[in-house]
Amino acid sequence: MVGHFNNLIHTFEFVLTCNQTLSPQTLFLKNYNSLVRVLNISLDGQLDISLPIAINCNEISQSVNESNQHRRFEFDLAPFHLSSKKNKLTVVGSDAAGLLWPSIENSFTVACVSLYDDVVDEPASNESSCSGTFCCETLIQNTLSNFVYLSSTNIFSNRPSDTCGYAFLVKDGAYSFSSKDLVVFFLLYKNILVKCAQTSSYLSDIDECKELSHDCFEGATCKNFPPGNYTCRCPHGHRGDGRKSGAKCTRKSNIIIIALSVSVSILTLIGGTFYVYWTSKKSKLMKLKEHFFQKNGGLLLQQELVRYSGSAEMTKIFTMEELKEATCYYDIFSCYSQLDISLPIAIDCQNHAKHCLRLKGEERPTMKEVATELEAISIVEKHRWEKVNFSSEETENLLKATPSYSFSVVDDADKRSLHSGSESLSRISLPLNGR
Repeated sequence: MVGHFNNLIHTFEFVLTCNQTLSPQTLFLKNYNSLVRVLNISLDGQLDISLPIAINCNEISQSVNESNQHRRFEFDLAPFHLSSKKNKLTVVGSDAAGLLWPSIENSFTVACVSLYDDVVDEPASNESSCSGTFCCETLIQNTLSNFVYLSSTNIFSNRPSDTCGYAFLVKDGAYSFSSKDLVVFFLLYKNILVKCAQTSSYLSDIDECKELSHDCFEGATCKNFPPGNYTCRCPHGHRGDGRKSGAKCTRKSNIIIIALSVSVSILTLIGGTFYVYWTSKKSKLMKLKEHFFQKNGGLLLQQELVRYSGSAEMTKIFTMEELKEATCYYDIFSCYSQLDISLPIAIDCQNHAKHCLRLKGEERPTMKEVATELEAISIVEKHRWEKVNFSSEETENLLKATPSYSFSVVDDADKRSLHSGSESLSRISLPLNGR
């Protein structure tokens, strides 16, 4: 740790304490005996010191040496301040975090998190790297004199671990991380017995999974990771830490999956039923339209369209709104003056419509019969001799070309007979008063 100081000569604040009981004798800053050790003093105003490591171990571990475990430290080094360019906050551990903040109010906090990763036990992971996997480092604040730093472990509750987290302030370049450091920290601060007979060196890892005394729950998978410890993993579909002394392994609840499956099945059933109902109703509607088309003179309409225009497909089908506009909302007398319709034809059509509406059931004429009678009305109006000047030859040809129809409308009150054609046009008559 590097600190700076200015104008401290002959001042009481620059206090160093030498502990002669240690071997070798050690120099400490101020009254922080055994905590802030002075490593070097340079003439350019730089002081190298050593600060303790903040340690935090999971409660699952029962073998932690409590005298060595301090998760939080607070120091007042004024008038010294830490160099923000030469020092870093470093954290080592599995799912561990370190925090550093000034003691004054309205100041920001520096944090660093080291995460758990399976690839740490690969050979390539032993290289010096502090990029976030089991080790992280970050810059600190400027002119830091009064400050607090601490460590925290097992920050993700869904991945319980009994390893420790370590946070410390270190000079840039003075520390290089290696996965073996996890074993060193673990051995130094957890008071673990090293079985030298099973290892070739002090730093070699022991495969605890090969021992029958490991704490993994029945059915859980034991993995020799991280170095110096092991991890228990529950099988698929289970949750917990996989340890006998911990949360063990319990099967995940399938209530949500069952509820979703039932909901999807019900929605599918409702959708299928609605589709079948809609398809059946549409089919019935099409059959009903076909029936009405046949009954109400649809074939006759097609024949007439083909006869006059040559093709029924070229005919435009008008919408209800277009028909309302063309017929003045179905009011013939209000609209006949705007259209090419004579008043006698309009009156005859109205009387005929009234007569058809009074008839019920089988007595009501079909659309074919109605169309035939309306065509007869049109022919009568077209061949009024007093309005058209034909020669005798043209009249004879017109009468020969006129189609012959015979149509009778029977009413309870009276009887009327309609005849058209060359046989007798003068005999066609319709009452104008609708009776």
